[in-house]
Amino acid sequence: MPVVGLLLALGTVIGLREVIVSPSQPDPLPPGLVAGLAMLAAAGLVCGLVRAPAVVGIALAAPGAWVIVTEAGLAEVGWVRLLVGVGAAVGGALAAAFDRRWRTSGVPPMILAVSVAGLYLAVPETMHASVVLGVALPIALLGLGAVASLGSAGAYVSAGLLAWTAGIGGAARPSSIIGGLGCLGLLAVEPLSRMLAGGRSGLEAIPRKWSMIALAAIQVVLVAIASRVAAVQRSAGVAALVVFVELGFATALAVGGGRVLMARGGRSGAEVQG
Repeated sequence: MPVVGLLLALGTVIGLREVIVSPSQPDPLPPGLVAGLAMLAAAGLVCGLVRAPAVVGIALAAPGAWVIVTEAGLAEVGWVRLLVGVGAAVGGALAAAFDRRWRTSGVPPMILAVSVAGLYLAVPETMHASVVLGVALPIALLGLGAVASLGSAGAYVSAGLLAWTAGIGGAARPSSIIGGLGCLGLLAVEPLSRMLAGGRSGLEAIPRKWSMIALAAIQVVLVAIASRVAAVQRSAGVAALVVFVELGFATALAVGGGRVLMARGGRSGAEVQG
């Protein structure tokens, strides 16, 4: 069932309305958050139905990302808004590609939960992140037995929600915004490596029975570096360098493995999964 991402967004919106108290407003949520997430969901749904390439998905997600960065309470800092917008649109397209390849394995919900946990550890203001984490952890159990996947619409919504949460929670320490977005980890690395390697990733060599444990372990390492090394730097530039190096190195390894697989013509774990 492609519902995990949508459940994450729905549960988070409900939870935030309970946590955020604003006597002057009947709805305490930023006005553009729900609208932006809905627009991202619509973009993801269209992309999933027509099997649109990533570049089309990014273009369709751009309006929703724009609403989130301009109308959802983010600080009026240009680079922060740009980073959150890129994280929502590009991250959504990559997460959807990851989910499409691994959906029958049950891996995507677990990987998303690790990303959210890292985001919680990365940002100094954890009120919003704690709500997202509280929703993500039980939903991740749907990955056990491959009961559910993120879904194309849910992947875009999840990326937008994580990007917004990083922007809101990391305002007091800009490096944590970069580290928080770096917590996407494999959701970005695996699709990028397939694009660069011509359609195969070295991660596909992992046998199906070990895929959840192995990919979760890799994700934990990537998220730990992003949340506990990059996110705590005093300089946003240093944080960006750390995230770039770790994700670039992981992508390069996956690309190399993918090219080896293509040269040998071996079958991948993801292909066996369907």
